[in-house]
Amino acid sequence: MKLLMENFKKFLNEAKKETASVEEIEKVIFDVLKAEGGAAGLQPIEDALKELDKDLPEGFDLKAHIEEMPEEKIKFHDEGDVIEMGGLEAVSYTHLRAHE
Repeated sequence: MKLLMENFKKFLNEAKKETASVEEIEKVIFDVLKAEGGAAGLQPIEDALKELDKDLPEGFDLKAHIEEMPEEKIKFHDEGDVIEMGGLEAVSYTHLRAHE
């Protein structure tokens, strides 16, 4: 009986879980990228979102969400890593050659 009550309380607590806002999700994304030096795969971000202790919005797709974010903030590298773009400057090839 005690186990039944404990499981029921756990069920009620899980049912009360809040849904994470877009702002909270994006904060987690950028926190992970910062901790990883500006780039990371999707897995560390997904792991961090699980630790948020909130439900993600119904049908939430992390990759699709990141793809919809402005490219001047964040984008995918050709190899699949997520890159935080805020600290990067656009540098022309000519500019790089001039400093060799």
